[in-house]
Amino acid sequence: IMQAGALDVYLAPLTMKKGRPAFRLSALCEEGTLQAVARAILRHTTSLGVRYKPLRRLKLQRESREVDTPWGPVHVKLAYMGDERVNAAPEFEDCRRLAEAVGVPLKDIYAAAIAALS
Repeated sequence: IMQAGALDVYLAPLTMKKGRPAFRLSALCEEGTLQAVARAILRHTTSLGVRYKPLRRLKLQRESREVDTPWGPVHVKLAYMGDERVNAAPEFEDCRRLAEAVGVPLKDIYAAAIAALS
């Protein structure tokens, strides 16, 4: 489904009629990839149909910056609303890789990456 052009795909558990367990498959895509994503869902699941509705999205401005920690570099995603930074998130894979390589807890590398932004 991602290969068909979905921006994101997720499952949510739910209960159907008669108490049967099921999952809701949700896929977010651009209008131009809707048909390909819908066909992928129908081809690769047992679903007999696809419901869709247009949604609008508000996105923050983003940038990626590399910061130095005592154990090595980590990429950090920064999000801005106008000139105000409203979020900073170290890249999980960078932190995980360093944690495994040097034997330091992941949370320590994460905290060091955030501190390096100051």
